[in-house]
Amino acid sequence: MALSLNTIANEIKAPFGFEWGQSYQQISSKVLLTDCYTVKGLMVCETTQPIKKVSYGERYIVVIDHKHGLQKVMPVSRNNDNDNAFYQCLKANDCGNWLSHWHGKDGSKDLVELKGLSGEKGYLMMTYQSSKWEQIIRFVNLEKNESDFDAL
Repeated sequence: MALSLNTIANEIKAPFGFEWGQSYQQISSKVLLTDCYTVKGLMVCETTQPIKKVSYGERYIVVIDHKHGLQKVMPVSRNNDNDNAFYQCLKANDCGNWLSHWHGKDGSKDLVELKGLSGEKGYLMMTYQSSKWEQIIRFVNLEKNESDFDAL
């Protein structure tokens, strides 16, 4: 069983005190960014102390485009083992998972997932995407395809 709820809003703003378009320098002047690496022109970093923290957030992943700045934020909760039967259901292929997503009229998105790790553990993961995210990913994939073609 999969549950999905769709809602439309005008705009989904960057969460936890971040702002869409912030550069690495702007973010790192406010929070400690760790474990940074770059994939296809996108810098991916983690922090445990965002500008505004929520009680369920253990770590926060930020994705920064070199041209457009911050474009994606993903808070990840610590593992939770309070409801064994629920997480057993999430882990089982025939039982399902829980997913909900919201779309801003400007193209921004928010996705909430509950994921089971085992019969006794699971975690919450949220994904916030700016209105430019889909366009940036299409451009990154196009550059990759062109690079592959040029290598032939």
